[in-house]
Order: sequence, then structure tokens, then C-alpha cells
Amino acid sequence: MPAKIGRITALDAASPNFEGMPASVKLTKDDATFVDAIHTNAKPLYQFGYGVLERLAHLDFYPNGGLSQPGCDNVLSSDFIPSAIELLVRQPPEKAVISSLDQIGRMVTCSHSKAIDYFVESISNSGSNAQDCRFTATPCSSWSDFIGGNCICSTKSENSCPPMGFHAYEWAQQMASKGGKDAANSTSFGDLFPKSRLYLETNSQAPFCKK
Repeated sequence: MPAKIGRITALDAASPNFEGMPASVKLTKDDATFVDAIHTNAKPLYQFGYGVLERLAHLDFYPNGGLSQPGCDNVLSSDFIPSAIELLVRQPPEKAVISSLDQIGRMVTCSHSKAIDYFVESISNSGSNAQDCRFTATPCSSWSDFIGGNCICSTKSENSCPPMGFHAYEWAQQMASKGGKDAANSTSFGDLFPKSRLYLETNSQAPFCKK
């Protein structure tokens, strides 16, 4: 039997043609020794949501609830059309259409691409900077319970709340070893939080990690 990939990190894994489909055609936690997922744009497709909402990894992170991200303009808001018109009017005709399309493209993919921004920042928060901010997430049954203060990290263990991004695998390995399991075995991670999703808040612009 071929060896598994060590780690797969899903950066807002796509929903169209994948969500609700059989495990054989989409990413699951069985596809690597460790699988983590950052969900940032899980609104319905008609609201320009491109990411999957369902859990699919050993650790599933839902920053800001996972539907959309702060700092990203709402394309369906009343301000969208006036903003697009302004772009067309204030620039020379030969540049107006291209600039407008580029701006619109950035707007409709903003929340989707925030997963990349968060992961990149989590890498820079390594080494000597690791103590600064680690995108610590809290296990909770829902976003409303999380923002309502109904879910907190256990004070009995410093590892009770995992970090989103680069350090997630290191955290999972520590948890597996504490449980007397072989971290090299993909089944050892199991369901680390079988009834919970991992929630956290971020800033609207870099640095995104909120202390």
C-alpha cells in the first residue's frame, strides 16, 4: 500500500461540484496523515460563496464564522453598483473596463482568498515571532455560541485550543503523543473535535491575527 502524503491543508476548499458528494471525489481526512482546512467563503454560490461549509479534515477552522471575511466588500450591497460606475467614470475609457473588471474580480474573490492570507501570515508568525500571535481557535458547536461567549478554552491544558495555519500539524502531533498514539499513523488523529468546529476572529487587514 503506497504511503500517504504527510499533510494537506485545504485553503477554502471549493464547494461547487464537491460539497455533498461521495468521499471518493473530494478531500477527506483520509487523504493524508494530517488534513486541516480553513473555511473562509462558505456562503451560497448565488451570493458569490465558493468554499465548502461541511467539515472535511482532522481540524476544520472557521475564521469569522467561515461564511465571509472582514475587510471584504459585499458584492450584493447597495454600494456595489455605484462603486463600479465610479470606476468606469473616473478613468480613461481604454482603462476603465479593465480596471473595473479587476476590481470586481477582487471583490468577488476576497473572502475566498483570505484563507491564503491567513496561512501565509501564520508561517511568518513562526520561530522567534511565534509567541506574538498564533491564530488560536476555540472548539464550539456554532458561531453564534462562540461570539456569545459560550465556548472557552480549557484552562487545564495549554493545548486545548489549536492554532490555525502552519502550526496546526505541530499541535495535532503533540495531542496525539500525549494520548499515547503514533503521530505517524493517520488514524491516530481521529476526530480531535468530533462535535465541534473551530472558530476564531481575525482583523480586517494585516496583521490578521487578533490577539
